[in-house]
Amino acid sequence: MKNVVIRISATLVVVSIFLSGADAVEMTAGVAVIDITPPLGYRMSGYFRERLSTGTSNPLQAKAIVLRQGGESAAMVFCDIIGISPDVSVRTRKRVAEKTGIPPENILIAATHSHTGPLYFGALRKHLHDVAVAKGGSDPHDKDRLLVRTHR
Repeated sequence: MKNVVIRISATLVVVSIFLSGADAVEMTAGVAVIDITPPLGYRMSGYFRERLSTGTSNPLQAKAIVLRQGGESAAMVFCDIIGISPDVSVRTRKRVAEKTGIPPENILIAATHSHTGPLYFGALRKHLHDVAVAKGGSDPHDKDRLLVRTHR
């Protein structure tokens, strides 16, 4: 948690410099936290084999902060997962932009790099997905769950 606070503080400094203009304009901020913990039995990342979750010690979260100053807005979202794939980042930023009016280039989506979070992308996910589809016709471990949860 301390690491997240340091990251958010550093990001706030950078964003406030970016959003500051010659005239002092009030800055407003909003924060939100949602639970993105997948169901029990979900594939976990950080392993070189299929490892399914057996319980939840600490819920996984997506934490967001939105800053607005004058006509400019910026949003930062930090997810408790191993990483964010480029396609999920682009699609999520586009959907958030459509819902909020914040330009996609002003939206940052980052991961806390948790090795005990869900396996959403990468070669192993693709392999395990292909095996599941070959066996049963579908894969219950759909990576789009993150996309749906972060833009609701």
